[in-house]
Amino acid sequence: MFGRPNDLNKPEWRLEIGCVGEVHVFWERWTPAKNLPFVSQFYPARSHQKASELAKHLQLPLNKRAQDVSAGNRAKLSLIMALAHPPKLLLLHEPAYGTDPVVRADVLDVPFEILEIGDGALLYATHILPEIGRLVDGLAFINSGQSRLRAAKEAFIQRWRKVSFRYAGETIPFQSVVSHRREGDEHPILRSLVRKISRV
Repeated sequence: MFGRPNDLNKPEWRLEIGCVGEVHVFWERWTPAKNLPFVSQFYPARSHQKASELAKHLQLPLNKRAQDVSAGNRAKLSLIMALAHPPKLLLLHEPAYGTDPVVRADVLDVPFEILEIGDGALLYATHILPEIGRLVDGLAFINSGQSRLRAAKEAFIQRWRKVSFRYAGETIPFQSVVSHRREGDEHPILRSLVRKISRV
């Protein structure tokens, strides 16, 4: 990781990673105003000013206990914790899960704005592709823990489509298909319109 072994006994490499998942973990009886500086002691490069700016930008209530804030504000607090160091690699896994569309937009816009002007990288795992289509450089599809396909975004736009059709008969074989499910008589598939692009 960043040219160093990811040795669990030498965790310095973790200091350059920020992570936000769908489950947000805090000291629940503490307010965000107390959670944020406590976490900062583990990250020497952490910026109190950056944390304050992000909290203000995201309109995070700092003086409510974490257990009393909304799902949207929990997502915001996790994001601020992850971005205040700042990280070279930001890992997001459905960071705004269970929040309303306005909060989702706020939570997802901030990391992209920050990374756009820096030299960091973002790895975002999601099932909601329309949210990231305008923002990503490349996409990878993972099925049952296996990477099935990886390519630049433009290649997917030009060559691949999600198609759904109704068919009550036996399962039929497909070519150039990355994903195929059967839901009753419905068959949603992801397939190539031309030659297959490289698999990994």
